[in-house]
Amino acid sequence: MKRFFSKKKEGRGFGPLNVDIKHPGPLSVAEFDCHACPATSTLLDERCRICVFDRLDVEGDLDRVALRRAYSRIYCSRDVSKLAKTFSSLKQLALDRTLYSKSDTKECKKCVDGRMHELVDETWDKLLANPHDPKPLDDLAQKQRKLKGKCAECTREYYLKLLELIKDGMKSVSTTLRLKPKNYDEVFVARVKPFFVEGIWHPPPSQARALAKHFLFFFLFSRSARDEGIRSVFFFPPSYPGMFVCLFVCGRPQLRSKSPRRDR
Repeated sequence: MKRFFSKKKEGRGFGPLNVDIKHPGPLSVAEFDCHACPATSTLLDERCRICVFDRLDVEGDLDRVALRRAYSRIYCSRDVSKLAKTFSSLKQLALDRTLYSKSDTKECKKCVDGRMHELVDETWDKLLANPHDPKPLDDLAQKQRKLKGKCAECTREYYLKLLELIKDGMKSVSTTLRLKPKNYDEVFVARVKPFFVEGIWHPPPSQARALAKHFLFFFLFSRSARDEGIRSVFFFPPSYPGMFVCLFVCGRPQLRSKSPRRDR
């Protein structure tokens, strides 16, 4: 069988320094080192979606996916790796020449090469960038409907069916039906450290008054394990992770914020 060779010569211009698969206890975690990447280390960024879904295509089921830089964005849903494996399976279909045509003529082979490069090189990253939107496949199909004669018949019998097969495969993952351009962090259960740690970080008391709001890219903080009396508390509203920090202060001892104590 003739192998497919990508025509791409240049890199994407973004990507992690490395990707490590770790097993802390019973969990399987993929850690992306994003320190040198110009992307924003969130699945709300199309570049990050391309990178994550492409790099995890050969990995097993993962419980967590971490995008690490000065802060870490942790995705706590297994659906990230499930979607990546789905794309991996669908790409194998896109690389199967027999699904494009059964003919071995020189013209047909040239046509298959062109369609494979168009689908794999030019379109696949668009699908990885927006799993919620199969429009790039519809655009490819629309271009082929202008053909006539034997080419049109072969196209309907093979290529258009392949595009529909890939499109149905994307829809078969229930997660893609819930995805929208701005809700990837919500669907894949994103947590940002050190700003918001589920089960440890608590909002200030309802009686606390806001002193100031400061916009910033990230903020590192430390907090002692025991209550030390009246002191300022930094709090990140979960609905705006990593965008701004509110400084709260408690005016009376009975209103002070208490740190959770560990059971001994």
